Parts: sequence; C-alpha cells; structure tokens
Amino acid sequence: MLDSQPWKCVEAVPAILFSLERGDRGERGGREPFVKPQRRVRRVSIHTAEGRASSIESGRIWLTDGDAVSLQFDLPERIDLRPLLGNRLRVTLCNEPLLFGPMGQLLTIADERGRVKLVAHFGTADGEAHALGTMNVRVALSQRSRGPIVFGTSQLQCAVHVGEHVAVRDASGEFIMHFVARTAAGYAAYVIVDRSLWRDS
Repeated sequence: MLDSQPWKCVEAVPAILFSLERGDRGERGGREPFVKPQRRVRRVSIHTAEGRASSIESGRIWLTDGDAVSLQFDLPERIDLRPLLGNRLRVTLCNEPLLFGPMGQLLTIADERGRVKLVAHFGTADGEAHALGTMNVRVALSQRSRGPIVFGTSQLQCAVHVGEHVAVRDASGEFIMHFVARTAAGYAAYVIVDRSLWRDS
C-alpha cells in the first residue's frame, strides 16, 4: 500500500458544490433554479443533461446544442474544466440527504463516447465504486478519526490524506484522485479527474 504525507483534517464544509439550472448564457432571470430530477432511487434524486460545452467561466459551464442548461460548480483550483470547451458532454448530478450537514452530492461528467472526465463526491465514502476507462476503482474512508481515504483498484490501493492526490492509469489514460476534505461527521469530499483537467501547479 502506498501512503502520502501525514494527515490533515478539515472540519468545515468542503469546497465542492454543484447545481444544474435551466436556461442558456444569454438569458437574464426567470430560470428554473434546478433541473427537475429525471428519476429517484430511494432518497436520491438524479438529474441529467446533455449538450455541447459552449462557455466556461466563473464557476459555471453552459451546455447548448441539446439541453440548454448550466452547471454551477465549486471545485479545487487545481482542477481546470476549460479543456472541455467545445465538447459534447453528459452531466449527471445525484443529490442525497445526509443525516448531518449539507446535501450529499455525486457529479459525473462524461464525453460523448461515455468516457468519464470527472467524478466529484461529497458524502459517505464506504466502498464507493467508480468506472474509469477500463478500470473499476473503489473508495473507502478510514474509520480512524481524521484518517486517510483508501483509493485504488483490485491490484493497487493507496492511502491518500486530505489535500493530497494520487494518479492511476490504464490503457485508455490517466486519472488523478484528489482528497479534498473530511468532516467531523465522517463525510468525505473527493474529486477524480482525467489528467487533461488537472493543473500540476
């Protein structure tokens, strides 16, 4: 097992937050605050949208040429979504009420071929699984107070501490997993991005 630098803990709400709103970049006011959920699974509401990324600025990405929606996002500054500009994307946002604190969220952005470009998660992290290229990765939060998150495949797992990141790769490319925060309630925030969306500094 690999290990990163000694742990840190973030007690405040982590800086990842997402919403989907109807309306294109040229509209002013009158927008529906959220895209209505297409379906619900137990308590989870699932929102989806597809379109071309026509503009990306100020924490918002606009999709046109399909669904006219915008995705408002708050992500760590080392993640840069501008390489997605001009690409057709499918956005899926799952919202789930948590026992304590804000709503749990899982955001997935994939390209028109279905290749995942970004996965961002806030909430419980007990055996979460994500398909990245030809890989299946799992994420599990250490039960130790302020402990790391364990991330990896069936062949290799890495203990990643708050503020640190680790890379995994397969034949289709490389992904960066960044552990954003862990809250006192035992929730975790992490982001997994295609290497093209990660800034080294």
